[in-house]
Amino acid sequence: MSKDPPEVNKFLDLMRHGQTMRSTAAALLGQESHRAIYLNQALDAFQQALVFSAYVPALQTQMCLEHIRETQVDLLIVSKLLNRQQLHVRTSMPNEQPSRRAVKVLVPALPKSLFGDDGKLALAKISPRFPKAAPLLLLPTPQERPAKKAKLETPPTLLAIAETLLALAGPTLRRNL
Repeated sequence: MSKDPPEVNKFLDLMRHGQTMRSTAAALLGQESHRAIYLNQALDAFQQALVFSAYVPALQTQMCLEHIRETQVDLLIVSKLLNRQQLHVRTSMPNEQPSRRAVKVLVPALPKSLFGDDGKLALAKISPRFPKAAPLLLLPTPQERPAKKAKLETPPTLLAIAETLLALAGPTLRRNL
C-alpha cells in the first residue's frame, strides 16, 4: 500500500487520464470534431487535477499547468480547423446574374419644419456652431413661412445688448459706470 494521501492518487489518476485523452486526440488526424471532444476531456481532467495540486510537489503542479496550456493551444488550433472546414465559399457562375439587394439606411426622421422650401436642411437653425443659430423651438412650420425667403437674424449677444443700453442711457449713466 502506498503512504500517499488519497488526494495525491486522485491527482495522478487525473493526470494520467488527461494524458491518455491527449494522446488519443493526437492519433485522430483529420477528424477534428473527434479531436476536439478528446481535447476537451483532457483539459477537464487536467483542470480537475489542478484542484489537488496542493498535495503534490511544485514540479508536478508546474507540469499540470503546462499540460493545461498545451491542451488549450491544441484546442485553439482544432477550433480554427473546424471553422475553416465549415466555411462554404460560393462563387457565382458565369451565366448567373449577380443578385442585387437594396440597402435601406435607417436614420432618425427629422421634423419637416427643419427643411426649407427647397428641401435643404436649415443647419443655421439647428446647430449653435453655425453663425446664425437660433433655438430649435422657434422654427416656423412650412405654413408659417413667408412667401419670400427672409434673411435669418441672429439673436443679439450680451455684448450687443450692453452696447445698445449704453447708447440709449445717455451721458449721465455712462459717467456713473
